[in-house]
Formats: sequence, structure tokens, C-alpha cells
Amino acid sequence: MRATTIYGVVQRLGGIVELRNAADRLTGGYAVDDLELGLEDATIDVEHDPELVAGQVIYAEITEQGQFAAVGVLEGAVAEAVAVIGEPLYFSGTYAADGAPADRTRSFVSPSARVLGMSLTVEPANSTAMPLRWKRGDIRRDSDRRDWPISWRSESPLLARAADSMIGVPLTQLRNRSAARISDLRPDPNAPPTWGLKPGDPAPAGWRSRQLPNGLRRSAHAGRILSVR
Repeated sequence: MRATTIYGVVQRLGGIVELRNAADRLTGGYAVDDLELGLEDATIDVEHDPELVAGQVIYAEITEQGQFAAVGVLEGAVAEAVAVIGEPLYFSGTYAADGAPADRTRSFVSPSARVLGMSLTVEPANSTAMPLRWKRGDIRRDSDRRDWPISWRSESPLLARAADSMIGVPLTQLRNRSAARISDLRPDPNAPPTWGLKPGDPAPAGWRSRQLPNGLRRSAHAGRILSVR
């Protein structure tokens, strides 16, 4: 039975999550301003039921725009069902949030939260969740990716970053690889200021990554600013 790779935005940081009781009545809501970068459990289940294991999160990130996004691989009956289900699927995260009330009856905003796990759902509680996209096959397998359209990297930058995160991983580990951390792509607030820079200037010594702030790009060889946007 063939695997299915799913990917998309779990939520935007700061997005409202509804809290409902057993009668489906709205009792409150909460928002999380930031996430800890450790991923406690990479298991994907169905509708927050730990008995219905569907697959694994193999890559997760916080985008430059503050969206929490993930790539997962589903196996078994759920992988087959994704191709024929007649309604959108969403990721739904399980979080441990600072300051969360124990009775779940009032609203709050938490400065940070820890991601405990991920579920598939057709009714996301988060107002900023986006429908998932999918491709047949396991992104961890070169043989499966060969069946994807040649333009898959440019059409799905999230998938491309997930694939790049596995470069150099030994084949013996790759088949069962899952995500342990969330990649943070947001600009470093402590990075040197960018005003006054122009193309041809040397890159400041403090920039050790190709993820530069404010759209700046750096030559991998000469250490010079290529463009200022």
C-alpha cells in the first residue's frame, strides 16, 4: 500500500483557537504568540484519537510570515483515503500553552506553547488553518519523488525545504526519519541593521546564514551583497 505525503499550514501564530464543550457549544478561545522549537511527538493521528495513528511529521517550520507549517507522510488505509475523501483535510496541533486555564472555559493569550502532536481533521478549531495538499508517495524516497511533476520544487517551496532538510541523512535512517524540531525561518531580530547597504558591499561578518533579513541575498562565494529590496 503506497504512502501519501501531505503538507500545508497548521496555523498562523496568534490565530484564534475555539474551545467547545461536549455539546459543541463555544466556551472560549485562545491564541499562541510563539512556539517552542522542540517537537515533542511527531506522530500524526486522526481527530486527536491516539489509537488512530496515521503517520509521521517529517518536517515542520515557522515561516518568515509567522505561519506554522508541516509536512507529513501517511501510510496504511488513511494514505489511501486522502485520495478519495470528498472534503478538505487540515492539520490540527495539540499544544501545552503557558497560562492555559484548567477548566477550558475562558479565553486567554499565551506567549508561547509546546507542540505535543499533530492530528488530521475535517473541522479545524483554528481559524487560520489551511486545507492540506498532498502527493502520492513518500517524500523520503527518491523513487517516489521521481513520479512527481518536474516542477514540484518551484510549485511547493515547503516540500522543497522538507526534502533539503534530509540531505546527508544516511539511507539506513531516512526511511523512518521524523521531525524532532521546528525550523524557524523568521529573520533574526538581533541581526545587524540593513540600512545603508547596497549591491557589491561586503556582507557583515555577523551573517553566517543564507537566511538573511529583509530580503537581502548574499553570494555563497564572495561574501558580497547581491541585491537590496
